[in-house]
Amino acid sequence: MELGEKVVRGMTENALKNKYNGGNIPMGYIIDPEQHFQIDPIAAPVMMEIFTLYANGSSVKEIIDKLTKRGIRSIRGGAITYNIINTILKNRRYIGELRYRDIVKLDGVPPIISKKLFDRVQGLLAKNKKAPALYSFLLPNQKVINFSLLQIFPLHCNPFQLISHLPHSAAIGRLNHGAKVFGFDRRVDFA
Repeated sequence: MELGEKVVRGMTENALKNKYNGGNIPMGYIIDPEQHFQIDPIAAPVMMEIFTLYANGSSVKEIIDKLTKRGIRSIRGGAITYNIINTILKNRRYIGELRYRDIVKLDGVPPIISKKLFDRVQGLLAKNKKAPALYSFLLPNQKVINFSLLQIFPLHCNPFQLISHLPHSAAIGRLNHGAKVFGFDRRVDFA
């Protein structure tokens, strides 16, 4: 038997015994001396908070800001980023699912969150993925306006293609002052 086959066999046996197979350990878990996943009593409540905040309508940016203000760092000690939060929110291990190749053990890991909360978050992620991005500008009178690019540009038009050749400040300026520069009559109401 070749070495690769032995490694796969050993990792398959570990998965069937609910053991850690190496790789990144998700935030909220620790590995015990017998190589099983255990809930980290310090980080697990933060994972629960992330799911709860998102399920209650907080944006990923708002979650990042809250965690950063509290000094919470990633498992490697870096800043919490959009990708980290996105990965956490999609990780099925938090509901107790352990996967290795074609093996899926529904009770392979102690769950941190309920399946109901996880499913709710997945629905919101799918919905928010399709939603148009909102942009905010602070006007000189300190009034903040929020708008989608769909309010300025017709559906068949990609505004980023139109302004991609411009320097950043010029592109923002043209978006800020509406699409008339590009020959469209639709504008955001700044009043």
